Amino acid sequence: MWKIVKIGVSALFIVAAPIGAWVAVQYNEPSKQEAVQEANNQSEIKAVDILSSERVAYYTKVLAIFTAVLSAFGLLQIFFLIRADKNAKSAADAASLSARAAIAIELPIIRAEPSDFRWNLPKKVDDQVRHSFNINGIYFSNLGRTKAFPIEVRFGYSAGDELPATPVYSFTKDFSVSVVLEAEPLLKVLREIDFEVPPDLFDKLRASSAKLWIYCNLIYLDFMQKRHEAAFCWERFQRPGSGVFRDDPTPAYNKKT
Repeated sequence: MWKIVKIGVSALFIVAAPIGAWVAVQYNEPSKQEAVQEANNQSEIKAVDILSSERVAYYTKVLAIFTAVLSAFGLLQIFFLIRADKNAKSAADAASLSARAAIAIELPIIRAEPSDFRWNLPKKVDDQVRHSFNINGIYFSNLGRTKAFPIEVRFGYSAGDELPATPVYSFTKDFSVSVVLEAEPLLKVLREIDFEVPPDLFDKLRASSAKLWIYCNLIYLDFMQKRHEAAFCWERFQRPGSGVFRDDPTPAYNKKT
């Protein structure tokens, strides 16, 4: 629509401006008789000189008007160019957002779930009794449309009144290059790692006077070989004879990129 308007206005200015100037000259230029009268009956030669001067002045005025018309037309052209540039930028931004959304729909969606948890028997190490817990591993699954290729998983834990501001991962486990994450859950075994805790933590958990969290961060590649991270965090609730993990939504421990 704007293109049609632009073409019509351009044609109007191009055709109308010269025609208007020609008509003005033909019908409004000063006559020889008026010049003679204005010269108060001066000689014919002087009257002709006056007429020539008036014509030059008149043509100059017409030229100024025509220049103004061209300037207005130039400004109109600039306006259309700016508007077209904005429209093109908006279209490009919309196309970019659409492309990103299409890619995002195809990206992996990672889920994680901790496996069996157990308290270890106290061990005497270097004349000190150490208390720890053990977790069999973490199940990872991919609910997205495309495959995910895990690189490594970082694992950490925290015991106390509250989580630190940022996660501290104490252990790292690599994945084999042949591992692919799909919908079927994949267990990453961690059972060989013992996580040392204060000796009274178990009793405090049962009394709800302390808390225990475990958290992890999975590093993986998508189908375009772009690197991503998927972090998860769980809080341990200890019950008599058993316990359960519940998701902890703390943002710093649940980042997804």
